[in-house]
Amino acid sequence: MIPLDLKLAGVRAFGNHVVNLGGPEVREVIMFGPNGSGKSTIARMIQALVGDAPDDLQRSFLDERDSRVNKRASVEMTVLNRKGDELWNPDWPETVTLGLEFGYENNRAFSRYYTVINGKRQTYRTHEEYAAMFRRHPFSIKPDDRFMFIQQGESAALVQMRPRQRYETMKQFLGLEDLEKRWQDTLDAKERTGKELSEAASQHGILEEGLKRKEIAANRLREYRHLSEELKRTEQALAQDNLLRLVDRLRRVGHEEARLAASLLEEKKKRGSLEDELQSAKEETARCAADSASFGALIAQARARQAKANQERAEARRLVEEGEAAIGSLERIASEGLSEEDLERRAQEIREEMRALEKQIKEGEENREALSRSLDEERNRLADVRQSVQRMESELASAEELLRKNESSAELAAKVDSARADLAAQREAAYAAETRLQECERALRTLEANETAMPPEAIAARDEYLAQGVDAVILGDAVAPRSGLSRTELVSIEGALGDLRWAVLLGDGRVLVNYQEYTIARTDFLPVEGVTAHGAGADGAGADGAGMEGAGTEGAGMEGAGAEGGVRPETTTTSESLLVASGDLPPSLSTLLAEILRTVVFAGGHESAAALGRTGLVAYTPDGYRYDRYGRRYSVPERLCVGRAAYEMALSEARNALTFAQEGSKKAAQARAQAEEVVARLEDTLRQVKDAEERVQSLRTALPETRAEQSRFEKECERIQSGLEMLLAELTELRVQLRLRGNDIREVEAKIERVRKLGELPRMRQELVEARHREAEARRVAEEALEEARRHEAAKEVADQRVSALRFDIQRYEERLEDLVPRIDDIESRLEEKRQELREIQASVPFVADEWRAAMGKAELGDQEVLTVGQAMLDTSSLASEGQRISWRSKISEIRPTVDALKDEVIETAEEDYLSAKTEFDRAEEELRRVGEAFGEASSREAAAQDNFKKVMQETFGRVSSRFQGYLSKFGWTGYLSVEPVQGTQFDLQIYLSVYEGTEPRPLMRNRSGGETSAVAALLTLAMVKEYRRPFYIFDEIDQSLDPANVLKLGSILRQELGRKYIVISHRLNRSHLEQGQFGIGVYRSQSEGSRTRVYQRKDAVRDGSATP
Repeated sequence: MIPLDLKLAGVRAFGNHVVNLGGPEVREVIMFGPNGSGKSTIARMIQALVGDAPDDLQRSFLDERDSRVNKRASVEMTVLNRKGDELWNPDWPETVTLGLEFGYENNRAFSRYYTVINGKRQTYRTHEEYAAMFRRHPFSIKPDDRFMFIQQGESAALVQMRPRQRYETMKQFLGLEDLEKRWQDTLDAKERTGKELSEAASQHGILEEGLKRKEIAANRLREYRHLSEELKRTEQALAQDNLLRLVDRLRRVGHEEARLAASLLEEKKKRGSLEDELQSAKEETARCAADSASFGALIAQARARQAKANQERAEARRLVEEGEAAIGSLERIASEGLSEEDLERRAQEIREEMRALEKQIKEGEENREALSRSLDEERNRLADVRQSVQRMESELASAEELLRKNESSAELAAKVDSARADLAAQREAAYAAETRLQECERALRTLEANETAMPPEAIAARDEYLAQGVDAVILGDAVAPRSGLSRTELVSIEGALGDLRWAVLLGDGRVLVNYQEYTIARTDFLPVEGVTAHGAGADGAGADGAGMEGAGTEGAGMEGAGAEGGVRPETTTTSESLLVASGDLPPSLSTLLAEILRTVVFAGGHESAAALGRTGLVAYTPDGYRYDRYGRRYSVPERLCVGRAAYEMALSEARNALTFAQEGSKKAAQARAQAEEVVARLEDTLRQVKDAEERVQSLRTALPETRAEQSRFEKECERIQSGLEMLLAELTELRVQLRLRGNDIREVEAKIERVRKLGELPRMRQELVEARHREAEARRVAEEALEEARRHEAAKEVADQRVSALRFDIQRYEERLEDLVPRIDDIESRLEEKRQELREIQASVPFVADEWRAAMGKAELGDQEVLTVGQAMLDTSSLASEGQRISWRSKISEIRPTVDALKDEVIETAEEDYLSAKTEFDRAEEELRRVGEAFGEASSREAAAQDNFKKVMQETFGRVSSRFQGYLSKFGWTGYLSVEPVQGTQFDLQIYLSVYEGTEPRPLMRNRSGGETSAVAALLTLAMVKEYRRPFYIFDEIDQSLDPANVLKLGSILRQELGRKYIVISHRLNRSHLEQGQFGIGVYRSQSEGSRTRVYQRKDAVRDGSATP
């Protein structure tokens, strides 16, 4: 997709305007002009047309010079959609217009997107619907994609961010949030399953304790008395409710029986009346049906007479027609005057011609069979040749498809060389990682071996330095004297080493000597300018730091050094004798500590300390920071703890470092294996491409010969086919002539027959007159029969209608009877059921009465008396609910076994409770096992997600870093991107950016005359841009701080890397810079006409200096 021109109407700073963005072949457009001329507005309009509309569209870009209520603006961009373009959209024609209308209607903001394709305008209802087509292939522009529209502020901010913030920003730009979210989800799932595992273990312990308690259940006698009384009350309540329910059922069933008997009598009366009406309707129906049948018989007789008359009429008509035809034929024969002998001669001649034609047809069939055999043979040969051609074309197409899918052999060879170079680099990295691993192993062995070589306090102090990064110099048997000393100094130092057990100089100003601590005043820091040649590496320090700012000279030893005349104090009396002059050290340490202090400097500021550190000194600042020779800064703790715990910490740190080095070595080995796999894959692809190229060359040579042979066979087949078709045409013509001769012979024979019948002509004329008379008589009889049939049909229709009405009434009566019969049967069955139920209830009275008498203890009452008591209670009491009865039965079923068991002193519930508790305990164990397996699965998923995130992240940043280093090399700079984890965190990473000139590690993050920060920002942005394809790119004033040389280098890199349309916006380009680009648009403002543009092309192209309106 290549933008050609942009039409603006009502847009702020432009009004109605057309901006030419270059021709189809233009790759670089430079838009320059003063501030406020509308360059960024054009860029933002282009960005909005590819689906990224700003939130403040109406407020920011609407031309507010018009004070009307309804303000609107429109933007249209014409783009070229060519098939050869990298982002060709196959669904679009070659030219497409993208449009946007925005503004206010009735003081309400609106924005409306549309496209014009093949002259048809399609409007989108929402911005999301319009932007969706740019989110899909082939464009795949992400929402809020800031890499399509690159501003200088964003790029510079990316370079100047802190390492952690830079990682978060680049992770968002490179699309790694989803991978990190999946990793976080798996980690959360792992934590949830771990929590479930702990809960399941806790529940398992609780059930185990309960199982133990169930085993020691005791038998309590008082429960037996309480349960027995409860059982008796429940049984009485249940027996009384059973009696009430029995009396209630007797009363209800009796009432229902009487009601059903009355209903049955009424329904039977209805059935009798319906049966009488049905009988009368059936009798009338039979009478009407008989009438209809009689009319039907009369109609059939009339139709039969009509049919017979029609048949006689048709027969007479046939005889008339045959007689007329025969008489006409005989009259024509008589008029011709032909004799029977002439006709016989003509028939004989026709028969001889037919025999000749049959002979010719037989010879033609023989020739046709011979030609068909030849044609089949030629077609078989042609099919073989065609199969060969198709096979060769298929092989050629497959080989060309392979070549089309892959790059050329030269490009693949270049890639193989690049991959081999990468493999060599990976091997070097693996060797470096292995070397680092060996160093860590050696350091750990040394640390473990020195555990007993020195006193525990010295070991602790040394390892505290190793663990926490505190700058310390360990004396005693851990340090040897410096080389180059005189014999007297060497003897003195060796004597001091022999006398002292140990001594440690710490960077925060403390000295540990023989279990005693001596302190240096923290205010005695030296100015940078005071460092002279008395220390190791002091020459470089004095020379390099001469122009840097100095620090204050407060401190106990510095008060009178430079008070007169502003003269800087000398360091010859302070650096070496600082500790000795404090008066706290024993004199035996003076010589040894003086040698050590020659490489230690206390500076007054960070810049001074950094400058001194690069000269080889160890420099300290007043706020507790240390700088080494590489310019790195370390913090110094205020306090230092010594002891065995510190040694253990150092030992653990060394082991951790060894583990980290092992992991690094493993990762380097994996990277080397991957690089070897890439090289093998590329070499295999290169071999396949070369084979395909050779195959294509040979097939292209052999295919024309085979096609020529195929053409020859096709021509031969066509020749034989044409001959065969001509022969078939001749055979067809002969058969037609034979058929015509047959017709002629039959016609001649018919004429002979008619000549023989000329004597019967008078008789045939008399028979014709008689046939016509019979036809007229039959017509009259048929018409009379038809009229009679129609009268009878009308009478029959009236009778049939009456029968239909009566049958409908009969059906209705029968349906009503059918409805009544089931109803009567149902009432009778229900009545019988109620009577049976009444008998069953009466039969169950003795059992309920016995139950009530047993429960209430009233055995003297009879069954009728019990029913009387129940009827009396029913009038004053209500029935218990079904839930209450279930509760009673449940209580009885629960209490009675318990009472029986307790009565016999047999404890059965303890065993049952134990078994149930055992089942629950087994279930808890199964749950614990299941949760444990789930935790293992969650752990494996979390590890896989973590490995996937780290792999993809390392590969992505590796590509970006490699591309970034390649760009820097074109400027003569060296740099890299490194990803490091944050200590003590799970997900936090940080990206360090280092750029310097040549091979000297000097930071290049300052805006000097060449604008290195802007260049580095633009190159880093371009390295990340290459990860995703975009229709085109817009760089908004990223060259504002670059010098002309760097501008040309940056433009060359953009043209080389992007390979498609991009727009550079600058307000400071001069004519020489403009001529380096392919196309330029000068934007300027006019007080009367608004913004206008002037188009410039390169000096080697056709120059157009006319103004574009």
